[in-house]
Amino acid sequence: MPATIHTAFLRLILKSAASLRVDPVALCARIGLDAAALDAGARVPVEATHRLWAALVELSDDPTVGVRLAGCAQDSSAGALEYAARNCPTVGELLKTIAQYARLLNTGAEIAIDEGADRVEVRYRLLARHPVHPASIDFVLGYLMYRVRALSGRVLIPAAVDLPQARPADASAYHTLFGKRICWSQPGVRVRFTRAQWEISLQAPDPELARLMRGVVEQEMARLPSGDDICAQIKAEILRAHGGSTPSLDDVTRSLGLSARTVQRRLKDAGTTFRALSRQVRMDRSADLVRAGTLSLAEVAFEVGFSDVSTFHRTFRKTFGMTPTRYRLEPPPQDG
Repeated sequence: MPATIHTAFLRLILKSAASLRVDPVALCARIGLDAAALDAGARVPVEATHRLWAALVELSDDPTVGVRLAGCAQDSSAGALEYAARNCPTVGELLKTIAQYARLLNTGAEIAIDEGADRVEVRYRLLARHPVHPASIDFVLGYLMYRVRALSGRVLIPAAVDLPQARPADASAYHTLFGKRICWSQPGVRVRFTRAQWEISLQAPDPELARLMRGVVEQEMARLPSGDDICAQIKAEILRAHGGSTPSLDDVTRSLGLSARTVQRRLKDAGTTFRALSRQVRMDRSADLVRAGTLSLAEVAFEVGFSDVSTFHRTFRKTFGMTPTRYRLEPPPQDG
């Protein structure tokens, strides 16, 4: 099922590109889109954003253009979802709302949130079968960070950030936004906040407007195809289980209020299985726990559902190309 992006978000990118003195109509024509067709309720293939960012990088001759344009998009809006999020009471509630409805903006992406006692991690993942331009990731993260700063009135710098691209020759635009605790060339996109940052209040939120906009967002979500949404729901259920407890398919379907047959059919439509999703969630979490270094490897194995440490070691090595011991001892490249 081809992934799509909401034209509200595409228009946001095009409007920010005005700072490059680029004609939006000409830019759309260059990537094969009809600018006149980008009405408020439309969706376009996500591949269009890949072509769009490739064109913007070429026109600007700047591989960091995604971060730069994120700062130019703050006087625009990404639609109903943004109004629902920006009227939340705290930074954490804002990001949770974005994560819950991320598919509305891009059905080829998902945002997961892992909350700990003293830190919260936001993971942004794009589905492997869809092309992704690094500048697109930069724009999404940059836009969220600039919005958080504007709505909280605080120059919030994340505790740490993981990015998939190699460190650019000039990383100053990233340092302005994320600080210098950036790990480059990582397998995933992660932004870590302290618990205190997560609980920062936003300025003058409107709970009633947030409620009304959530209603609009729910209606728009109901019109989306179900494919990748079921994957996000199942991953969220698996992530809720800790302490060596890995939920079964029956456990998850019961929590979702769906039959096992329905879930299996929808997973088949999405090109995956419950077992594959469970393994992916468990191994991603194991990598985070190994790198954190607060648990022994045996404790990590138990935490992600392995009763046998040797099996965990073999699975980890097969997944990440190295043993968990080496993964822990070889920290990723980091700025500053």
